[in-house]
Amino acid sequence: MRAKRKFDPSNQLLGCWVLDIRYDVLETSDIDLGIGQEVLDYWNRLRGEAFAPTWSDQFKLTDLPIQIVPDMTVIDVIDGGANFYYRFWGTNHVVMKGFEMSGKTIDQTPNETIQKIGTHQLQAVIERRRPTVFLYSIDYPRRHKPAEFILRLPLSSDGETVDGIVSHQDLSSSGAQWESLFEKVWPPLPQGTRA
Repeated sequence: MRAKRKFDPSNQLLGCWVLDIRYDVLETSDIDLGIGQEVLDYWNRLRGEAFAPTWSDQFKLTDLPIQIVPDMTVIDVIDGGANFYYRFWGTNHVVMKGFEMSGKTIDQTPNETIQKIGTHQLQAVIERRRPTVFLYSIDYPRRHKPAEFILRLPLSSDGETVDGIVSHQDLSSSGAQWESLFEKVWPPLPQGTRA
């Protein structure tokens, strides 16, 4: 998937630039998940022979190492994927992205590009019914091309339908380049304000 964002050159704060965000859909075996491997291992232990564990009876954020939880999101699937509700939005997401999504639906995301990308990814997890990695590639004008990924894992309360998704983004490791992406996607706020 590709998403381009253009800004008005008359905006003196931002100048004019085009940001090209692409992502590839990968299997978990295609990439070194780093600390995300602990999340995948935990998910696999819980599901046993099922295609996915349940949220209410099995998957518990408190069972994960404490340093992982701030990088997690827990999402409820609404109407088969017509919308998504953020049950949990880890604190590293708030710090890095500058807004809170716990208790909100994806259509309340303050950035339309990110909303569309997130919706497509979550719908892909519903269709695939298995852990999925989304590897981002961001082209900055005349700059480097960092790559980051998000691991998304299905949950199922009935053993058949994906009705929840947990996600892990390594937002805090020294190698993560998320800050570069978020600085480009969300324009700077005027001094002294917060989203």
